Amino acid sequence: MRLCEFCDGKVDDVSNKCTGCGAQQSTQPASTIPVVPAAPTPQSKADEQAKLSMILGICSILASVITGIPAIILGFLALSDASEKGKNQAKIGIGIGGFMTLCLIFFIIPDELMIEIPNMGTIEAAVPAPILGPVRVEIRASSVLAPQGSNRYDARNLIDGSLTKAWAEGESNTGIGQTIDFHFERTVVLSSMSIWNGYQKNKSSYTNNGRITALLVKSVAMGRAQPVSQNYTIADKWGKQQVVFQEELTTNKLTLQIQGAKSGKKWKDTLISEIKLYGPNGEIILQ
Repeated sequence: MRLCEFCDGKVDDVSNKCTGCGAQQSTQPASTIPVVPAAPTPQSKADEQAKLSMILGICSILASVITGIPAIILGFLALSDASEKGKNQAKIGIGIGGFMTLCLIFFIIPDELMIEIPNMGTIEAAVPAPILGPVRVEIRASSVLAPQGSNRYDARNLIDGSLTKAWAEGESNTGIGQTIDFHFERTVVLSSMSIWNGYQKNKSSYTNNGRITALLVKSVAMGRAQPVSQNYTIADKWGKQQVVFQEELTTNKLTLQIQGAKSGKKWKDTLISEIKLYGPNGEIILQ
């Protein structure tokens, strides 16, 4: 109730006049403004959805634990005491439990709980490196000395890793012009060669038999119409000698030809105990 501004009488809210003195009042009655609740903002909706999503995600994880993992555990426990049939059933149970666990993890858990893996770009497949090291080889000699008792002089003796055996040419002279051919199973790159001249079974065998003094190296290089030929002088000495080729040879066939030889104290037959061929990085090519 309002009171009159002039006589403190009661004021009629409709006419805004005093009921006692009839004076018009200068102030208007206060209007009632309804209070409207504020609408939820988009941010509050998003927060509610995030909370709901988190709750669903936790429930999904718990569901996967409750359904899948116990089946796996029971399956492993059954394997120890079960019969063969029971073991098969246990294995099936383990598989089903694992499958259910994976399905629940990858298909039910909300995206909000999944870990985002950054894009690392395309991973190129590794290109296999060229095969290095030993390769299979077939050795052929133009002639071979006939066996002497238990001693054999085949061309394979050149790569057997033993100095107690050797290749010996089978001509009646010192073997000038005789050849050794190396046929590789694939194309190789050769840069050098080690050679053990003569018969290095012992010093007596070395001096009694012939040794080479000059050698021709021939190969059909890739991309070349004519064979590559290189001449080398081989020292008449005990032990290993290293021959570095004048240029790298890319080939699947290598020929060594005797160009010079020295007779031994007892026999003219020319022998070579061992040969090793090397690639550009020093890897042994022969096997």
